[in-house]
Amino acid sequence: MQKYTHVRHLLELGCFARQLLHLLRCIRIDPLRFLNNIPLMVQMIVKHEGALRCKVIHEPTGTSFPTDAPLDNNGKGEVASPTDLCAAAFGSCMATIIGMQMDKLGFDLTGTRVEVEKEMSKPKPRRIIKLSTEVWLPMKLDDKARHIVELATKGCPVHRSLNPEIEKTICFRWH
Repeated sequence: MQKYTHVRHLLELGCFARQLLHLLRCIRIDPLRFLNNIPLMVQMIVKHEGALRCKVIHEPTGTSFPTDAPLDNNGKGEVASPTDLCAAAFGSCMATIIGMQMDKLGFDLTGTRVEVEKEMSKPKPRRIIKLSTEVWLPMKLDDKARHIVELATKGCPVHRSLNPEIEKTICFRWH
């Protein structure tokens, strides 16, 4: 669904968009294929609200959520910290990728749980040094299907985007 937003944005550009589409057709390039290869971008807006609390806004949907600095870093710790969100993104991305693989294999993912434990460095500079993850899947799979699912988790975009210095352990619990 998101990949077609480029076409909508081009149509909003009017004359330039029509010229670009005409040019692409003249050189025999499928405009949709061309546009789908343009990297997708999503804008996140962060507004500092004081007392080390921020409001994060997902621009495409307008939804928002707060973040706080953690207690051990001068914050209130009343809601998730930015590094907590990094760990949550890691787990959520894995669950999404596993869901895609399970759909392809014809399995229902309902009941799957991903737990991520984040460990921060003690000395400065503060940074995530380890993400320990347990993936609980409510089904038994044969070895080939298990292997496919386990490989998929390491291919999630967040896993590939994190600094390689961060230790990332993943343990699967099949039941």
